[in-house]
Amino acid sequence: MELDLFPLLSKTPPFHLLPIEKLKELIEISLLKTYSDDQVVVQQNEKDIQHIFVLVEGIAKNILLNDAKEEITLKIYRRGDVIGLIHAMSGDGFTYTIRAVNHTRFLLIPISFFDKMMAEHPPFTEEVAKLITLRLRELYLQIGKETSGQPKLSKNPYRKKVVELMTFPIITSHLNETIIEVSEKILKNQIGSVIVVNQLNEPIGIITEKDLIKAFTNERKDPSSDKILLTAEKIMTSPLISIEPQSLYFDALHLMIKHNIKHIPIINNGMTIGMITMKNLIQSLSDHTFSLIKELDQANSIREIVNVKKKVDTMIQNMLEEHVTAKELCAIVSEFNDRMTQKLIQNAEFEMNKEGYGYPPVAYCWLSLGSEGRKEQTLQTDQDNALIYADVPKQDQAKVDTYFTKLAEKVVEGLYQCGFPKCTGGVMASNQEWRNSLSGWKHSIQLWINKNTPDLIRRFTIFIDFRPIYGDKHLADSIREYLFTENIIPAIFLHFLAEDETAIELAINRFGRFQTKKSEHHGLIDLKYGGLIHIVNSLRLLALKFKISELNSWERLDKLYEMDIFTNDEHAEIAQALDDIMLFRIKRNIEQMKNGEEVSHYIQPNSLSKRERLRLKKALMTARWLQIKATRHCAMPGSHLRGY
Repeated sequence: MELDLFPLLSKTPPFHLLPIEKLKELIEISLLKTYSDDQVVVQQNEKDIQHIFVLVEGIAKNILLNDAKEEITLKIYRRGDVIGLIHAMSGDGFTYTIRAVNHTRFLLIPISFFDKMMAEHPPFTEEVAKLITLRLRELYLQIGKETSGQPKLSKNPYRKKVVELMTFPIITSHLNETIIEVSEKILKNQIGSVIVVNQLNEPIGIITEKDLIKAFTNERKDPSSDKILLTAEKIMTSPLISIEPQSLYFDALHLMIKHNIKHIPIINNGMTIGMITMKNLIQSLSDHTFSLIKELDQANSIREIVNVKKKVDTMIQNMLEEHVTAKELCAIVSEFNDRMTQKLIQNAEFEMNKEGYGYPPVAYCWLSLGSEGRKEQTLQTDQDNALIYADVPKQDQAKVDTYFTKLAEKVVEGLYQCGFPKCTGGVMASNQEWRNSLSGWKHSIQLWINKNTPDLIRRFTIFIDFRPIYGDKHLADSIREYLFTENIIPAIFLHFLAEDETAIELAINRFGRFQTKKSEHHGLIDLKYGGLIHIVNSLRLLALKFKISELNSWERLDKLYEMDIFTNDEHAEIAQALDDIMLFRIKRNIEQMKNGEEVSHYIQPNSLSKRERLRLKKALMTARWLQIKATRHCAMPGSHLRGY
């Protein structure tokens, strides 16, 4: 046992702080116990527990039984997780149930030995105190999120973890198995897919019924081929798109929409523990979401796309009522918007050919900018897009640009008819300034950086969050590589970006009081420019400073946390502030749409409840200190921004 467990415990807090001899003693007196699928390890409110649990193998889940006697999964445990610290310190019963998800092994450490180590080793005691504080905070936040005002939460699939919806056990095939053997496994087990594993039993691919049909169809087209010789390695789909057990329903839904797939294996520590399928999701929700995807894919006119857009808006409103987060909403909205844009571009290409202009004369790429580029678009936001096409000889430049001008005009008009207002600042591919060749874009970027006037700095800020939507993505990759690998952004330009950020007034002062508008929007708060934009800008600033290529604000935040730019508490606070401000904005937009009002980003603070006002103030104060931190990082030495 010692040989197996010592490496694990020596890296697991708080045990990593124990002397080697004490760690060996702990292993000797502890019990290694195995639990089967769905077996209860500890029951909620159970008191007579004399051990602390360390998960050694498999996964388990933390379940809370609410007042309505419904089970809510609060946390997924994996190898190395320590369970029961709070119980050990308080002596009270467990406030939750621990249940094994699959074949699971726990190391049971006697509480008496644990108490002894706390008395003898102060660093160990201090680490335990930190861990308990963190667990209490996590538990409080999670219970509040999962139970507050949600008496029917367990019926809400958006908050379920994929481990609760998955099917298992998993049927696997090896690389050298024939197509006949794979087919027999699928038929015998009445499943839709098998996972292909290598010699180490690691998942490397998937074979679905669709893959089998394709393989047999190709065989019929080529009678000389021998289908018996086809192996799993030749027909599998790889690389494998997978998901982790603690991921939510939303994450699986997002992946299926994005990659147009129906089966996603759930991977834990390199091993497949279950499968989440479209059927699983549909059984947890109506098939409305998936029918919308199909309806959008089959749409052949702008009118049909507009009808789908209306249904998507309704679906998003329903999701909001189910208490999903802003991050989840934005990801789903962006995926549907991407599909709509792609469909409009395809239709525009077809129309161009039908009108005698032909198909695109050179490779090109349609870019989404701003919030859509970051995948942070809400229900109603202006268009921000651009177009990049391959370099052509000078004599062909005008002809090529004329083609893409007409194409862009069609797409922009189509987006407008679908409910995406045209950008009042002209940031659209139909505008010459936002449509250029590859070398032309590089020249523009260099101009923005070198001249750094306020107008050019804002153009850079809008463009830098570009994301390829349609066409040759290598063109977009070339621009991204130019920005980040050729080191063209000097320190002084970051300083100017920081200055530009501080020029926009926050909607809260340093004393925590709202700063409302005094003009035509008297008494209102600007959620976008008074709060949200400061978090987005600050995270972008820091991403440029530390050469982080991620576009999404949450992903930038995660990377900055990994680089120790933010502490764990700061990371959590910023993520919550970003989510809160976006949710306030989304809810306000929905109210305006229902009332037939013009959609805006203004809100009346006095219309909020006391709890909501406090939440908004906290989010805006977070935006304030984040702005200070970002500008100090990016300002030049001696600048007033260093003491901002």
